[in-house]
Amino acid sequence: MSADLGCKHMDGYPSGSRLGSGDRLEAVNRICAALYAKTDIDDLLTETLEISRSTTDSEAGSILLLDPEMDCLVFRQVLGPASECLLGKTVPLASSGQCATVFRTGQSEVRQEGFDPNYDLMSSFRTRATLTTPIRMADKKSVGVIQLLNKRSGPFDERDLELLGIVSTLTATILENARRNDIEKQAALAQSEWQRQRSLTRILGFIGHQLKNQALILDGTRSTFLPLLSDELGLIEQSGIVNVSTAKGHCKELDMMLRSATDKVIRQAKVINEYGERSELFAFRSGNLREILEEELQQLAQIARRYGSNVDLTGMQRVPEFPFEGFFLGQAVFNLVNNAFQAMREHKKGDTITVRVAHMESGNFPSGNFVEIEVADNGPGMPAHILESILQGRAVTTRRNGSGVGTRLVHDVALTHGGQLCGESTIGAGTVFRLRLPFQPQKTNRLLDLSVALCDSSRISYP
Repeated sequence: MSADLGCKHMDGYPSGSRLGSGDRLEAVNRICAALYAKTDIDDLLTETLEISRSTTDSEAGSILLLDPEMDCLVFRQVLGPASECLLGKTVPLASSGQCATVFRTGQSEVRQEGFDPNYDLMSSFRTRATLTTPIRMADKKSVGVIQLLNKRSGPFDERDLELLGIVSTLTATILENARRNDIEKQAALAQSEWQRQRSLTRILGFIGHQLKNQALILDGTRSTFLPLLSDELGLIEQSGIVNVSTAKGHCKELDMMLRSATDKVIRQAKVINEYGERSELFAFRSGNLREILEEELQQLAQIARRYGSNVDLTGMQRVPEFPFEGFFLGQAVFNLVNNAFQAMREHKKGDTITVRVAHMESGNFPSGNFVEIEVADNGPGMPAHILESILQGRAVTTRRNGSGVGTRLVHDVALTHGGQLCGESTIGAGTVFRLRLPFQPQKTNRLLDLSVALCDSSRISYP
């Protein structure tokens, strides 16, 4: 199908071709019409090749384009009986075949002998003659070749060469336009991404502002009503009617919880504003993982005890310091524990959530050289398809008012740390999630939807 060894140039060939100036003009007009009618580059190249083949009365034809990374020509379009077996095949630029030679020299060639038999054997096609011309851009740089095979009405001549030269120029125009369109498209996408990032920054700033407003409301509520409640309890106690020491204890506990919640909201608001201005979302720093998780889970553990559940943190070992994203990792573990707590409350089954932190320094990740955070419960469990969706990073929830964004946050945090999220669950027996992270995480550039994920991760449901 494709011409390779040996060649004869155009000099001395007869000019008795059936191709006249009217045919050439019609061919050019058809190609130009295709340029306006079609937008897909493959459709344009196919149309151009088909017009060239039919106008020169050739049996077959190919367009091969340069792949600079592989240093070869690739069959991009093929018309004729060998199209299925040749499409996508490569021709090394260093080979002595006609396509590679024409590409390197920039000179058109006609051959009538010396063809590589492998192509004909591959396609069950007999090559008798070929005409090959380079596709050259405005700067004379070759980007591919066009090849026509087996002219039915006689040998290829100078008029055929002239037509293919015109077609080559039009093909170069098609490729150049496609390149410019791609550049413009990439620029438009970059502009769109920049606008999206700017909008995200504004949204994060707004959410941070609203969180601070909520913190002020929390703090105002605490500072206004708790003293009044305390005064009322004091008056009741002075009357000697009832012992209010238990109620005072509850007030003190409520005061501590409201202070803690207010501080946490303010911290999250600051983090949102900080992250909105970052060029990279995640900041990996070495730190004490156990302390970060204990601080994040302390309030939730207190709430769980009020509803008869136990969040056991005694299994969290102190692990050697390693680089991780403390804020998001804390939010991810919080989500796992909070989801387990909510599931046990809704189904009234289970009473213990255990959080363990362990590490293995030897070996290679993921079987070694890791830190593992495990969250296990003896709650209601979940169906296999729900568990699989969570492990694959799809937002899934079985809670009435849940969004599932928190579970997706856990998956994304694992991915961003170069780690793994795995787990198992048994209906009626409980669920275990394991977040395994390497000591040297391979950071990815994945952007989380913070405007939703952070709000979801900080939401605690109260009766």
